Amino acid sequence: MKRICSLLLTVVIVFGVLTSIPITVSAIDEAENTIAVEYFSIDKTLMSEGETATISVEVADGYTAKWVYLYKPITNNTETVYLYAASDNTYKGTFKVDDQTESGVWKVKSLTLEDSNGDWVYFYNSNTYTGITRDTIDFSSIDFEVIGTSADITAPVIESYSINKNTVSNGESVTIIAKIIDEHLPSSFDIWYISPSNTSKWIHRIISRHINYKFRN
Repeated sequence: MKRICSLLLTVVIVFGVLTSIPITVSAIDEAENTIAVEYFSIDKTLMSEGETATISVEVADGYTAKWVYLYKPITNNTETVYLYAASDNTYKGTFKVDDQTESGVWKVKSLTLEDSNGDWVYFYNSNTYTGITRDTIDFSSIDFEVIGTSADITAPVIESYSINKNTVSNGESVTIIAKIIDEHLPSSFDIWYISPSNTSKWIHRIISRHINYKFRN
């Protein structure tokens, strides 16, 4: 049965296979001409609902592993696995399968590191990246497959929306109401506005919470 949720957003305008697979990669940070990634692994390559896989990344001294972006197998959208320090130079992150996880083979899009200077270092998957400007690694050894789930991949539909006033002055508020239809309750609701000075403002509404977003010039 489809769910209908009405979102109320107040905007205050203020003007004023269960084995670990270690892979030695010796990935080079071209900017520093040093080895940045020593190896990576995953402890499960086939999962169903309720199971969790752990991704491990070992980096060279002076680097911190931050996160891995994964491609979803059906929609090709991305999901982030955040990495935490597990031991010296080794970082781990977990991926848990639920009923809304897309079935199919999940692939790495990219791995993000931070060096000792605070600069970001990116390594893209040589099997999915089609550009020529990024450093790449073959991440295929940590592909994993999800089976037996039934993810809702149909996008929510905005049935209607309204705003209570179109002109406001200093200190006044406007209320935006959107009626959204979806099989599952959305977790967030975002609106981008372009101001008269051509700068964008992002209004983020987390469902079940009330947020006032203040514009400041």
